[in-house]
Amino acid sequence: MTNKSELSFQVILITWKRKDLLRKCLSSLREAGIDLSSQLILVINGRDLETVEMLESEFPELGYEQINQTSPSAARNFALKSCNTTWAYFIDDDSWVEKDYFNKASTYLDALYNTAVFGGPDFTPQDSSLFQKAIGKTLTSPLATASTRYRHSKNDSSTSNPVPCNEKKLILCNLWINTEVLNRHKLKFPSELGRNEENLLLYQLEKLGEKLYYVEDLFVYHQRSNDIKSVFQKAWLSGFYRMKSFLAEPSSIEFIFFIPAIFILYLISIPLICSVLYTAPLALYVILVLYFSIRKGSLSNLLELGMIALLHLVINLAYGLGSLSGLIKKDAY
Repeated sequence: MTNKSELSFQVILITWKRKDLLRKCLSSLREAGIDLSSQLILVINGRDLETVEMLESEFPELGYEQINQTSPSAARNFALKSCNTTWAYFIDDDSWVEKDYFNKASTYLDALYNTAVFGGPDFTPQDSSLFQKAIGKTLTSPLATASTRYRHSKNDSSTSNPVPCNEKKLILCNLWINTEVLNRHKLKFPSELGRNEENLLLYQLEKLGEKLYYVEDLFVYHQRSNDIKSVFQKAWLSGFYRMKSFLAEPSSIEFIFFIPAIFILYLISIPLICSVLYTAPLALYVILVLYFSIRKGSLSNLLELGMIALLHLVINLAYGLGSLSGLIKKDAY
């Protein structure tokens, strides 16, 4: 990378008790040309002795800040205060980049100088387990993630050029934010949200007329969950905090995000309405699950196909239950 690129951005990374994943993330950043001593802002969000010992032993050149545990968004706002460059690049501690990532990214820093935000998708690592690969495929299904599926797959345009987009195509583990734009509008991550905080921030930027771009070839690898429980928890939290973001910014409400919650209410009502015709939507849903599972999986691998079908159900139910909880529960946390 050129000196100009090195001076134009800093990497912001929040971590807590995931030292093995963090090690892989930091190694990838270093191999991609990042000077960990000057270009990385690392915040440990809470007491974490194991991570501290790993950093001091394996990455002695790296500086870090350990803070009292707070919400991830508040930790990112804390890190942003130390950022003194035009661009801040956000990556999660369970993600990693390829060696040419920042060489590719540097070409966009000048081309998108008047842009508020740009970013790309996250892909499932090639060495993932069968279950993790099934998750990655399910996340690209319209039935599982609707319009946010582009966060995990390539854009339909089949081009490497930046494509104007909205918050539904961008993901926080691979996000470039123009700090000058944030400062001009006096915006920051909403600290009251424990998840989906970037969605609300990006929507606010959109509302102010700022430009957002999706770059499909600017991808990272993102570790997938290892079990059904983790998948359920993440989908539940996504539904919960999506509703909280709607309550905070009513103009951002979109009907499609309420469909899983409506589906939950429909399922609850089935025993109360004894009618074959009333179960038709459920039959249609089962058909759609099978259809999209076959599209994303393969008939030659029935185990993976079954996993994808199950994951559709888990994600839809968890998101719906989380959405209902978000609408009912007053507290945002």
